[in-house]
Amino acid sequence: LIEDIDMLVKQDILSPIGSRTGLSREAAAVAHDIPLSETEGKHLDEILPVSKGGDRTVENTQFVDAGLNMRDSNRIK
Repeated sequence: LIEDIDMLVKQDILSPIGSRTGLSREAAAVAHDIPLSETEGKHLDEILPVSKGGDRTVENTQFVDAGLNMRDSNRIK
């Protein structure tokens, strides 16, 4: 599927908004100085959601309570 999306972007059928690629959950925990054991029950959340043009970078991510994150959906924090 990802290959099809890349092809559609190259053909200007789709336009890229943001990306979740580039920063894994583990890398984000290290970058935010949070032990992996303390990330259980938390979601890696984009401050500016990917659906609104954000990317998964250290500056645009935070770990938040999973329930809170699900209630917030894609709202900008």
